Amino acid sequence: MKRIVILSGAGISAESGLKTFRDSDGLWENHNVYDVATPEAFERDPELVLNFYNERRHQVLEAKPNQAHLAFGEAVPMMEEVIPLVEMADILLVIGTSLAVYPAAGLVNYAPPYSKKYYIDPQGLEGMKSQDFKVISKKACEGVPKLIKKLME
Repeated sequence: MKRIVILSGAGISAESGLKTFRDSDGLWENHNVYDVATPEAFERDPELVLNFYNERRHQVLEAKPNQAHLAFGEAVPMMEEVIPLVEMADILLVIGTSLAVYPAAGLVNYAPPYSKKYYIDPQGLEGMKSQDFKVISKKACEGVPKLIKKLME
């Protein structure tokens, strides 16, 4: 039995109608992070901050899990517990993340050299090829089910 570890980011939920942070129509396109996501922002303009998060909550209430969610399970709750799992991975899937947010982005560095590594994202980060990842430049709803089917054969 193969051990599979999946690291996903906000992009996996974009197809469920949830805005990501860095896309062209993302959350930070219309808002400066320092205006809506810091304690100082709340002190300056609590109404703006509350409206920003109320919009997020409304989106989450309207969203449904998509095919990519239904194909691997759910989120990583704690970083320290995840590292040993990544270190034992036979297969590592990275889905819908720019790998720009640390420390979570650093998890890919714990994958053993023998593991098969896949990166699924429509942007298809070129840098992933140099890290020995097979890049699948597709949206999560299309790329994940196809890859899971292939891996299950």
